[in-house]
Amino acid sequence: MSRLHLICLHLLGALVLGQISNANAQVRTPASEVFVTPAEAAILVENGAAFLDARSLEQYSSSHPAGAVHVDWQWFSDPAELGRLNDDLGELASRFRTLGVGFGPVVLIGDWDSGWGEEGRLFWTLEALGHSDAHIVAGGFGGWTSDGLPVHQQVEHAEPGDFSPRLDPDVVADLSRVEDWVANSNGQLIDVRSAAEFEGATPYGEARGGHIPGAQNVAWSRFFEGGELVGASTVVGFFGEARDTPITLYCTGGVRSAFVYAVLRSLGYEDVRNYAGSWWEYAASEPSAD
Repeated sequence: MSRLHLICLHLLGALVLGQISNANAQVRTPASEVFVTPAEAAILVENGAAFLDARSLEQYSSSHPAGAVHVDWQWFSDPAELGRLNDDLGELASRFRTLGVGFGPVVLIGDWDSGWGEEGRLFWTLEALGHSDAHIVAGGFGGWTSDGLPVHQQVEHAEPGDFSPRLDPDVVADLSRVEDWVANSNGQLIDVRSAAEFEGATPYGEARGGHIPGAQNVAWSRFFEGGELVGASTVVGFFGEARDTPITLYCTGGVRSAFVYAVLRSLGYEDVRNYAGSWWEYAASEPSAD
């Protein structure tokens, strides 16, 4: 049975089951389906998947995949704390429902040429809120157009969805958890900012420079080569073979690190968390920095 047939069967199962999901145990997108090809994404959309374009509004207005609605990752962030996930589940539900998100598949597309992994942040946000069927288009919008798939210029709107968030704490790291890591060093703490940021540069309004004590630097840019994701062996070289080692990721505001979260999920790493507040929050708090 082909990968495409498996994805279609997964879609059918999601549509039949509807809201029957994580009542007892959290269910997440299968690792092999975190990233889908543009052609696979198009079939999911044709069969009713919600389609969210995470690029800038300017890019979306210029040209976007047919059927996609514009979304900004910051719509789901705490308005008072840069980067942090909004903890108002009612507001989050309303925003996602307006975008057409229900309990079925959600396809996310971004910009792999000049973006920051915004679709990865949305993927992590959906998983953090209990969604079990989100998919990222490999290659982003460039991959979509290269495959000759249809694009539109007009703004599109979705039929309201019925998604109800249910927080999954196993994929979320907060300041207290990171402080505990600094004290006890349980697992890996990975800073995916650039080497310059890791060493003290503050290009994005950070309260101070440096990095969380004990963190290792694996720059987000190292996960790409020639406009594509690097191979699994390269990623394993960064993180090790063990898929059950606890890994906490951070960057400046939890966007680049959320994309890396998706990469690790796609390779079967089982205990990965994104620190959404990231360096913006940590640098503005009292903990020490290296």
